[in-house]
Amino acid sequence: MLFEFKNWWRRAHFDRAVIRVLETRPISLNKSSLRIVSSVSHEDLLMYLVAIKSFCRFITHGEIVVLNDGSLSEKDKKVLQEHVHPVSIMQLDQIPYRHGTKGVRWGILLAIADMLDDHYVVHIDSDTLTIDNPSEVNQCIESNRSFTLGTNDGREIASVKNCSDFVRNSPSNHVQIVAEKHLEQLPFSENLKYVRGNSGLTGYARNSFNRDSLEAFYHQMELLVGAKIKDRGSFQFSSNYVVANGINPMVLPLDRYPCITPQIPLVQDQAVFMHFIGRYRFDRGLYKNKVLQALRFLYG
Repeated sequence: MLFEFKNWWRRAHFDRAVIRVLETRPISLNKSSLRIVSSVSHEDLLMYLVAIKSFCRFITHGEIVVLNDGSLSEKDKKVLQEHVHPVSIMQLDQIPYRHGTKGVRWGILLAIADMLDDHYVVHIDSDTLTIDNPSEVNQCIESNRSFTLGTNDGREIASVKNCSDFVRNSPSNHVQIVAEKHLEQLPFSENLKYVRGNSGLTGYARNSFNRDSLEAFYHQMELLVGAKIKDRGSFQFSSNYVVANGINPMVLPLDRYPCITPQIPLVQDQAVFMHFIGRYRFDRGLYKNKVLQALRFLYG
């Protein structure tokens, strides 16, 4: 109870500071085949505007796609249209499914799959901040190379056998752990790869996968782990899989693209991008301080 109150109090202070993003210049991107996709909720709208505006300081082309999780109001949509050009807003719950998965966050990846015939797609979370030029990301986009954020346990692409062995004795019932244990049982698993990455910033190369291959993978995992594959976290697991088996995949260097947790030091001198994940997002004031620094650049 005490933690929930402290987190609410910190979030309230964060929101009062971050509302200044509404005073910054709108994004206006040059036309290209790049698509920048995010799932956005009403609660995280201001966070998302900071995330996308800081990212588009450096990635200045493409089209932005917002996947409405169902909570965005008409006022929220108007704010998005005023601040992001060009932007398309799609209803996440209207993305078609063929295996009874409607309503789970895994649908983000289906939406991305439908774009990959003609576009390179970057997925970015609302709780992220781009601090300096993400040159590795630019290079991956230009060379049509898939990428993902790394983690302490996922700094390189590995065989599915190695990844299954890594979590074999874990007692966790989280969908990612459960699914990783069964990767070896997929057809042709000896040729498959995986990475224990983080989907807060991911790049999906053009033609790296499609809806048919993605739904076939999902169906195989459903046979192996049952309804568990519908749990929150299945998007993370599925993204790790498709990136690792994508086109010339890259794990972004952890020192330049850290996922901030209590175990990560506050000093991140080399970081160009940060992902503020989990229940400690507003702890220690790092996120708010970094956002206030970024707003000074966004004011121009």
